[in-house]
Amino acid sequence: MKVPMSILAMGLLSFGMGSAALAAALPTPGQVAAIAPKEGAVLDVGSITRYGPEARFDVKVGAASAQSLAQVTPRRIRYVADCAAGKIAPTSVTVGATSGTPEVVMAPPGSAQWIKPEPNSQEADWLAASCQG
Repeated sequence: MKVPMSILAMGLLSFGMGSAALAAALPTPGQVAAIAPKEGAVLDVGSITRYGPEARFDVKVGAASAQSLAQVTPRRIRYVADCAAGKIAPTSVTVGATSGTPEVVMAPPGSAQWIKPEPNSQEADWLAASCQG
């Protein structure tokens, strides 16, 4: 049985766990955003928003095939792109948005895990699409 992250957080706080310990116990957006081989990811072109040298965009993740449908939890990943540096960072992940109550994992301000996408990767394509124009 999957336990929603908000319930896990409430349980940890009720057992006297402080906010630092709680933060260490919960997954980061980077961990939840990792795309497995059995998953497919698609840039939501309508979500691209430019803010000067930065951009924001969403990526929808789901099963790559009908065989992996039951093994994959659909989610939406929100990225911020530093267009000048050529880097992206997941800032939030919404899990279970298509069924049940969505759970959101967010990066605290200033804690973004920036990556420089590998050339010709899907992440490089997302960066290029979000930074053009």
